[in-house]
Amino acid sequence: MQSTGWELPTWAPLPARPDPDFDELARRLAAELQVHRALVVLVSKGGQVYPGAYGLPEPWESRRSMPLAQSMSLRVVASGTPLVLRDARLDPDLADRVGVRELAVVAYAAVPLTDVHGHPIGVLSVSDER
Repeated sequence: MQSTGWELPTWAPLPARPDPDFDELARRLAAELQVHRALVVLVSKGGQVYPGAYGLPEPWESRRSMPLAQSMSLRVVASGTPLVLRDARLDPDLADRVGVRELAVVAYAAVPLTDVHGHPIGVLSVSDER
């Protein structure tokens, strides 16, 4: 995995709560691409949170967070480049992640979100069970 050379921010634990505008962005993205799930993900050294989510089942909808060890977004944040997988179950780095095992992620695509300086801080992702 290529690194951007940018270290993850050390923000205090990010608030794992919904943001209505990000939720709407996720809903529109899922509808436009006709996928089951879309997420706006912010990543820090403390973990990742989903201020925007559509199609996230419980308990993940209420939690709105996941440890970095289970992150499917970290590769995109670390490289600063988009990732598209036809079948995440076949990716050796992601096959054992919670998203693939418990959330039934098969198809997965993510693009980096950056701060005002161009440093990756999260992703906009979509996934589907097919």
